Amino acid sequence: MRIVVMGTGGTGGYFGAKLARAGEDVTFVARGKHLAAIHEHGLKVQSAIEGEWTVRAPAVECLEGLSPADLVLFCVKSFDTESAAEVIKPVVGPATGVLPIQNGVDNEDKLEQILGPGHAMGGVAQVFATIAEPGVIRHALLGRIIFGEMDGRRSERALAFHAACERAAIPVELSGDMLRALWEKYVFLAAHAGMTALSRLPVLATSNPVPSL
Repeated sequence: MRIVVMGTGGTGGYFGAKLARAGEDVTFVARGKHLAAIHEHGLKVQSAIEGEWTVRAPAVECLEGLSPADLVLFCVKSFDTESAAEVIKPVVGPATGVLPIQNGVDNEDKLEQILGPGHAMGGVAQVFATIAEPGVIRHALLGRIIFGEMDGRRSERALAFHAACERAAIPVELSGDMLRALWEKYVFLAAHAGMTALSRLPVLATSNPVPSL
């Protein structure tokens, strides 16, 4: 499966590296020192659960001139959704699925407005991972994806990505009710963010910053 990972941070880097290690055709989108380190040394994952490995896969800053992807794994922060959607336009063909695994409940609508109808899927990531240093992803725990078409149908591209995740040993659930899944995570994060803000404490007792689920 031809997959473009838009945003090679903790989430995109971890899942993309697992897919690339399993033999999927993965292209990473990154920038700056992170991109330079991936070019020089590959993308390294340091996982507290799965050990350490490095993958070498294409990494670019610009997607101009590349062939359409089967699926874009869209892993940027929600406030970058619109600008990142413009970046992926060159690889979005008529049947390309764009799967956002972000926090929030309106990213799919934003993608549809920019890319046109029929591309945006729904996704939820449950993972703790960060960029430890340029070219290195540190994975602390979890690593699951819930995803599906927003209309609930079991499309060919959804089934293909589900199979790719299984080959990559990524726990995955193909959901027929993504709107519910998105809101369940949103409600959880609303309470979770309130508690961490009030206590001024991170999710885990660690010296490294850990993103919320």
